[in-house]
Amino acid sequence: MDVFWRSPFRLLMMAVLCSACSANNDGLRTQADLTREVRSVEDYRLQIGDEIEVKFFLSPELNQEVVVRPDGKISLQLLDDVAAAGLSPMELDAIITEKYRKSLREPEVSVIVKKLAAKVYVGGEVRQPRFVAHSGSLTALQAVFEAGGFTDTAEPASSIVLRRISRDKGIAAKVDLKKALYAQVEDVALLPSDIVFVPKSTIAEINQFVEQYIRKVIPVPFSVVAPPAIVGAGGF
Repeated sequence: MDVFWRSPFRLLMMAVLCSACSANNDGLRTQADLTREVRSVEDYRLQIGDEIEVKFFLSPELNQEVVVRPDGKISLQLLDDVAAAGLSPMELDAIITEKYRKSLREPEVSVIVKKLAAKVYVGGEVRQPRFVAHSGSLTALQAVFEAGGFTDTAEPASSIVLRRISRDKGIAAKVDLKKALYAQVEDVALLPSDIVFVPKSTIAEINQFVEQYIRKVIPVPFSVVAPPAIVGAGGF
């Protein structure tokens, strides 16, 4: 499960599937739903790259500072690897305590987050898809600008923000970054490990289809002009 969450695009698929029961016709949550979910997330969830300290009050010789590895696990003395990514510090504390009962009479363990590897991923129709540092305050629009801005084929009005709210659960919310750009709606505050996905516009998808499937088969000039309704509704 932890390896699954390492890939931003696998997270995208997982979150969309998790949102399939939404009342929204396109299967995605609304921006308001995303805000409510933020308020329901009480504990920080550990992620890859976080630095944590594991303290043993009665066995200080076992104290360690470790980093959550790319596979989502940590290595501790006397134990096999322990899955950490996606857990709250309290949940990891309980798991480590239980595992050490086999070798310690009364394990008293504390998990302390020393340093956050805070980042979000911005993908899709942006000029430089990449991870963006989350310095404590970051919005979806700011993250897009950090990734070079929208491409000419982007559909900002149908952007998606994906959020992991537990170890094995994520949500996907449709957000209108076109309106956010013009301050017509409030921008979305991001949390560490969020994903922002900007889809391709309808007319861009049509032109790509023509390029891939029509021009290669029919050796004549061929172009598509979007109806006024499509031009007016999509694009940036």
